[in-house]
Amino acid sequence: MIKVENLVFEYIRRDENDEVIGVEMALDHVSFQVRKGEFVAVLGHNGSGKSTLAKHINAILLPGEGTVYVDGIDTSDGGMLWEIRQRVGMVFQNPDNQIVNNVVEEDVGFGPENLGVPTKEIWSRVEESLKKVGMYRNRKDCPNNLSGGQKQRVAIAGVLAMRPKCIVFDESTAMLDPCGRRDVLEAVREINEKEGITILWITHFMDEVTEADRVLVMNEGELVMGGKPKEIFSQTDKLKKYHLDVPQVTELAAQLRKRGVPLPADLLTVDELVDSLAGIL
Repeated sequence: MIKVENLVFEYIRRDENDEVIGVEMALDHVSFQVRKGEFVAVLGHNGSGKSTLAKHINAILLPGEGTVYVDGIDTSDGGMLWEIRQRVGMVFQNPDNQIVNNVVEEDVGFGPENLGVPTKEIWSRVEESLKKVGMYRNRKDCPNNLSGGQKQRVAIAGVLAMRPKCIVFDESTAMLDPCGRRDVLEAVREINEKEGITILWITHFMDEVTEADRVLVMNEGELVMGGKPKEIFSQTDKLKKYHLDVPQVTELAAQLRKRGVPLPADLLTVDELVDSLAGIL
């Protein structure tokens, strides 16, 4: 579905006279693949390059060096830009930047309308997409009257209505409270599991990635770790070196191990911790 090969990207800083005053390496020879239907999380502290990476997946940014393929299409092929963006949808950090209409259902239908989808099909997609994210009963509401989590689910519905094969979520829960984060993440997991849509989930919240198929870790523009969540979070010292925390349960288990409690190194959930402690006691 997605193939990234030796991706390099630099931000060039210029002064008021358009003279180059600095170059910042944002992505440094990054390579990975995401298979169709996978839920892959990308972790990294602020400035690690993860959002720059996200913008390459649907050709908002183009590689300085290397190649990004989406469904076998080279994102640098300008003639295929429309095809790429039909295949890969994006949900950004602030839903207000994606919501353009004053009625929820009209906003969700905006994307398909721009694609030239027939009117009857548009409304069918709107209904289907809003139901998938649990927002159908709010279809007549004004988005301004919704909570942050509800707005984000409307933004997701708008992307779903365009029938993408992959959705990239770039820090899409960063502005939400814990309840909003949970609701959005549950909706995304259901979309992935029931619809088979490929998910690339960019975040710095550790607890959001415990159920991902794989986790990629970015640091200073490089891809420094990759593997299943249990593999990644069992390496607590290495994660801290990259300025990342681990899920609270994993940290608690690590502290208990230091005190001599024989717990596994790959505990991620409260239930796993309770079961392990029950087995010891």
